[in-house]
Amino acid sequence: MVRIDLGSLNVSRRRDPQGFYVAIIGKERAAIIIDAVEELGLDIESSGDVIMIRSKSWAKLASLMSRAKARGLRVIND
Repeated sequence: MVRIDLGSLNVSRRRDPQGFYVAIIGKERAAIIIDAVEELGLDIESSGDVIMIRSKSWAKLASLMSRAKARGLRVIND
C-alpha cells in the first residue's frame, strides 16, 4: 500500500496510462505552488482534498519540484 503525504509534493517518475507524469499534493499546501503550476502550463485536477498535477514533460515537473523546494515544501520523489 502506498502512503501519500498531502503536506508534501509527491512525484512519481513513472507515467500514468495516458503517458503523463503525475505529482500529488494536498489542497491546502497547493496554494504555495499554484502560480508556478500555472506559469509552467501544467494540467491540474482536483479530487476532494487532493490536487493532481500532470505533465507530459519531465523537465517541467522537475522545474516545479525545484520551485517547491525553494518555497519550503518537502518533495518526495520515487
